[in-house]
Amino acid sequence: MNVEKQSTLFIQFLTNLLDPNGKHGVDHLFLNLFIEHVLQRESCGAVFLHKHAASHPFDFTIHIGEEAFPFVFELEEEIALPLTSNGPIYYVSKHGISPKEQTYPIISLSMRNHLMSFITAALYTPSINRKNALSHALKQFLYFIRDMTNQLEETSQMELKETINSSPEMMKSAFMVAQTLQDSKTALLHKIFEDLDRQIPMKRILDEKDYLAPHKIDRYYESRDSSKPGLTYMFRKNIYEDVDLLFRIELDDRLYAGFIPTKPISMKDVNRFLPHIDEPFYDNEFVYWTFLPTESMEHVPTFKDQTMDDPYFDLFNNVEYHLFIKHATETIQRLYIDYI
Repeated sequence: MNVEKQSTLFIQFLTNLLDPNGKHGVDHLFLNLFIEHVLQRESCGAVFLHKHAASHPFDFTIHIGEEAFPFVFELEEEIALPLTSNGPIYYVSKHGISPKEQTYPIISLSMRNHLMSFITAALYTPSINRKNALSHALKQFLYFIRDMTNQLEETSQMELKETINSSPEMMKSAFMVAQTLQDSKTALLHKIFEDLDRQIPMKRILDEKDYLAPHKIDRYYESRDSSKPGLTYMFRKNIYEDVDLLFRIELDDRLYAGFIPTKPISMKDVNRFLPHIDEPFYDNEFVYWTFLPTESMEHVPTFKDQTMDDPYFDLFNNVEYHLFIKHATETIQRLYIDYI
């Protein structure tokens, strides 16, 4: 269906199910189940569905007696809601996330729970089960929503856990895989620092914060040392007596680069010695830093607690890795090398 790129198909499918006059031929059954499992109300009194044109801010409205329940579905991007509303709007997103604050009530619902509950209830209804084509369509829609809300991935993880726990041999194998995975992650960090250092023509300062200091990267996220691993270079020596300004590439959850004075200096001094930085700021030791490879967060890998779509995994692709180093070097060039 490719409905994430064609959201109208998603709404058309759902409204056709909810329409008592739809081709499904089961009258009000779907609409009543939707009211019960999504609105979590009883369908007492006159009940009907009002479909809206594509230009309307609501996807459809359900009427129960004198009450109206307008629905808006968010698939990929946050929906622009009307500025005013006579009553609450039912806002359905993948995981039940509310839109930006409005001047009227928003009731947040999730496809993951509420819509799944509705479709599952419909599939277990005997009169629908006997209709093979309709049951098959519902199963496809259910599968699509599970895929869109990452529940297929969770099912695979559960099956994997059961396999690992099935025998001592499987657990030993999993332990070896975990050890190899940790070694691979550590090797990647070493490679990143080596390649970045190779791109910088100045000799780095070797101290206890250097990435090659004993065990600085190994098991870094398990030990959480108070000082973080990285690369340090001289930017301005003796800006004052016994005060140097250093350039530092450092690893925390992400990789970033910035400037650290060896002793505290004023913002006036920061502006004086870093005139090429538009908006310096204090952050612990740093007087300015930015993420690597670029300021655009969609390209910044997370080295701890990644999600499955994190750009971290792209670093294991040779082409993507070299692009990461190239863009990080360009940022370092702009901040540091051009001003030495």
